[in-house]
Amino acid sequence: MNTNTIHNTKENAKIPQYPEKITLSCTLAKEMHPFMKTLSDGISEFSFPSLFLHRKKYNYSLSKVSDELYLLFGEQNKKSFFSVLGNFTDTNQAEAESLFIKLLENGLYWKNMSESQKNALSPDFLSSIEEKYTLIDDRDNADYIYLREDLAELVGKTYHKKRNLINAFEQSYTPRVEPLSEDNLADAFHILEEWKNNTSETFTDYEQCVEALNSLKLDNIKSCMAFEGIIVYADDKPAAWTLGEKIAQDRSFVVHFEKAITAYKGAYQYVTRAMARHLDESLTHMNREQDLGDEGLRQAKMTWRPSGFIHKYKIIRQD
Repeated sequence: MNTNTIHNTKENAKIPQYPEKITLSCTLAKEMHPFMKTLSDGISEFSFPSLFLHRKKYNYSLSKVSDELYLLFGEQNKKSFFSVLGNFTDTNQAEAESLFIKLLENGLYWKNMSESQKNALSPDFLSSIEEKYTLIDDRDNADYIYLREDLAELVGKTYHKKRNLINAFEQSYTPRVEPLSEDNLADAFHILEEWKNNTSETFTDYEQCVEALNSLKLDNIKSCMAFEGIIVYADDKPAAWTLGEKIAQDRSFVVHFEKAITAYKGAYQYVTRAMARHLDESLTHMNREQDLGDEGLRQAKMTWRPSGFIHKYKIIRQD
């Protein structure tokens, strides 16, 4: 069988058995969304809506190993990778690890390995790869985790500057918070366009933001999205919005997007706190994704005092 066979998705398509693959599309949501909701590690990338939004960026495709195990294939910086979705210890672990070695030998690297997957790797697997490959803690890709209550209350000296900015925002404007929906979508797009026109970033998530916002109104896309968000108004003018979803078996909320018009000083701080207050108390943690090695972004994320990190690992070939 041709290991490079990739099927185009059709209505009610199913993910083929490895080595065949299928291009990631919305039609796979019925199979993959419930499965990915069961994943417990809380990796921000590993929800179906997140994969769907980045399907073009990484040229994602999927393959099935078993009911408990799927393979995600993609490409980044002209290098092919695979990620493992699910638990490979519930099936034949030796057979699964043999497959992982085959993929590594075919020139792919293993991306976004979870902590639990790393800890489950057998000594035989680790010894078989140690001469040619390196297992790395991918710090630039680690997700920042915060206690939702911390972000909702901002208690203590460590949040003094955040509270000052929020107070300044509240003193300068009359804030109003609404759930993000089709009714206020035009205002959210206004904020996004203002952000785009003023950002200094070369590569942005603008296209993903557009598609995520549109999912709130388009039924054909909404079927594979499950986003929740808020929009903040300052004196009845749109100032900021944020959008995310529940992950880690609905114990955590990942913030995928957060945009504000910087002319409204304190808008970013206000919308962060407002989202934490908006969420149900059953959501104990908030995942604010990774810093991608950007030192400025790393410092900014640290000022919110993370309670921990979701570590991700990769296996790459030694040069």
